[in-house]
Amino acid sequence: MGGSRSHLAVACALVSIAGAIVIACSSSSSSTIPDTTDSAVPDAGVVVDTGVDAPECVADLMTDAKNCGRCGRDCGAGSACSAGLCAPVQLGMVSSPVTALVAGSTRVYWEASGVFGCLKSGCGGAPTTLVSQAAANGGIETTTLGDEIVYFTIAGAPGHVGRCNPGGTCTDDHVTVDLANPSRVIATTTDLFIGTDYTGDGGSADAGAVDAGAIDGGDAGEGGASVLVPGGAVLRATLAGAGQTPLQVAPAKNVLGFAFAGSTLMWTDRVAGITVCKLPCTDPPPIAAAGTGVSAPPSGRPAIAAGVAFWPTAEGGIVRCNPQSCASTRDQFLAADPERVVGDLASDGQTLYFALVSTTRTSGPAQASGQIASCAVGATTCVPAPLATSLPSPNRISIDGAAIYWANGSDSTDGAFKALPGSAVLRVTR
Repeated sequence: MGGSRSHLAVACALVSIAGAIVIACSSSSSSTIPDTTDSAVPDAGVVVDTGVDAPECVADLMTDAKNCGRCGRDCGAGSACSAGLCAPVQLGMVSSPVTALVAGSTRVYWEASGVFGCLKSGCGGAPTTLVSQAAANGGIETTTLGDEIVYFTIAGAPGHVGRCNPGGTCTDDHVTVDLANPSRVIATTTDLFIGTDYTGDGGSADAGAVDAGAIDGGDAGEGGASVLVPGGAVLRATLAGAGQTPLQVAPAKNVLGFAFAGSTLMWTDRVAGITVCKLPCTDPPPIAAAGTGVSAPPSGRPAIAAGVAFWPTAEGGIVRCNPQSCASTRDQFLAADPERVVGDLASDGQTLYFALVSTTRTSGPAQASGQIASCAVGATTCVPAPLATSLPSPNRISIDGAAIYWANGSDSTDGAFKALPGSAVLRVTR
């Protein structure tokens, strides 16, 4: 065993936004994608060396659970260190596909034919059921402005955006009037942005179940009780309101996820491509993504880090751009690979985290070839550094200041989500 030295990063401030930890660094909003050489970019998951020495550790970084892979990385209770990687800790089993997951301040929440929560320290494999409703699928979010509040989508027609306080009596407090197929949601400091899915021209599948009406300044249907958005839309409501008729921000088809940083909002749409705008985002035009390479359709939730927008593509890669010039200039950050799926993205401002799932099938329904990986945001290109390996179809990733959270066993490699044997929500130390 030999000595190893680690360093502290002191250039950035931690800010809690939308239930995630974002590192706010000083940078110009008009900066382009960093032109950084490999020698200037730290390894993924390793903080920038500022020259301030942290205490040295004398440990076997391959096996020491208190210094796993690097000095100071503590795998935590219930985990172990092997080959420099912390073993994932299971928080709860699931019997339905996890369609959304978010780390709050004290708990992890997910949707899987209901809304569930588990303390980050663990819940004995038995998560708390917050909302028992099979239609709770698609989007979940938290805000820690005051009490921790959970926002979630109830799909269908009618559906709605619900809200509850997990620390008190968790009832489904309707934030919005009835909506047609709300699927994704994100909280800014004051507002909720909601994605509703396309239901055909005029809502062919659902028009009979919901009163059709205009969103922005028009009638909200009989009695103002419900809203159908023909073709789908991105909507905006306030965090504190109840029974609101949201305002339409932009049309949409199939919103996969949102990202928010500073005053920049972004969302990916499986059909329409990507949209990046400055709040309040008044009818921003989508940026088409229907080709190949950097123009390949998005496949999951995006991330914004260090003034750069990132999103996974249907070709098994990650593309990035400066939010001010995404329509004209995009860069392949992670090389495309048609034999894998890149899941939702998450970032702390310095490092990008994501799940990788192989589409090459071997025997058995749950091929354990997936991994949770990371890349430094400022890298010239992304060479994934694994943080957890041999996972069955990981996805739905979220992070906080200490750990990464995800769901195993929600399999989308054949285009259909299903809960596989051993499906669970897990965490691993960053």
